[in-house]
Amino acid sequence: MTEPTPQAHGPTSKMDPASMLSESGPLRITVDDEATLYADLLANLSKVVHSVNNPLSIISGHAQLLMELSHSEGLDPEIVGYLQNIEEASQRLVVELDRLRDVRGEVRPNDVGGDGV
Repeated sequence: MTEPTPQAHGPTSKMDPASMLSESGPLRITVDDEATLYADLLANLSKVVHSVNNPLSIISGHAQLLMELSHSEGLDPEIVGYLQNIEEASQRLVVELDRLRDVRGEVRPNDVGGDGV
């Protein structure tokens, strides 16, 4: 006798991975469950990228503005160095966010449950 698998919760609802555990322990998910989990993952990934990108743009923009002002105002070189560090760190984060966007774009619904990703 096989154990029933949980039903999909629909494309817009959130899945509870714990609900997919059977009494014997192994994770049992259907293709619909997997599609829902991927959709949730992609939605959350988009939210994270957006949430980090906005403040990062502000930090980077302000660091650039302060560096420009530092040249005309003759700020202490140590302060300029700190501003350059902030800008460089911001640019590294931009690269990482771009990688997350790429991952998000590479995962397609037709890959779920098939021979894809």
